[in-house]
Amino acid sequence: SLKEIPPIIKKIFIINDTGEKINKNINDKRITYLENNIPLGLSKSLENWSNEYLKYDLIFRLDIGDISNKERFYQQYNFMVRNKDHIICGYQTKLIYPNQFEKYTFTSVKSKLIKFILLFRNCLVHGSICIRSKSLKRIGGYNGNLKSCQDIDLYLRLINFGKFAIIKGDHHSHR
Repeated sequence: SLKEIPPIIKKIFIINDTGEKINKNINDKRITYLENNIPLGLSKSLENWSNEYLKYDLIFRLDIGDISNKERFYQQYNFMVRNKDHIICGYQTKLIYPNQFEKYTFTSVKSKLIKFILLFRNCLVHGSICIRSKSLKRIGGYNGNLKSCQDIDLYLRLINFGKFAIIKGDHHSHR
């Protein structure tokens, strides 16, 4: 859910991999709906539709069930503009569990620390990242053959091509 679409966002692709019809009642010319007739899985869908979304310099992820407001996007955009050597900028995420327990994720602008942690566990919430499309192109994008852990695979293949950061904030939640 995106509460308000900031003007820095030039294009939004909503990828529907369910095989079911989705409600397209958002009236914004920047939105393009990409739909598969049959469920292929997220990584295959991202691989298949890459020619559409890789035309843009920065790609902001937002997953179903996530809630972001425009401040998250402004903060990540400004960080990436100021830090050209960074290829991924994650955002601190409030994790909301079914029992309503809440926990905030790890943050750091120390790229070496993030990359070290990624060797043992995922510290980037995939639905909160901003990534440079040229980096995705360089490694061939998402691996459509994977059924799970597509995000970890992506991060590990990108690890040698630029810096990573996870910035602190209170504008993104994941259920």
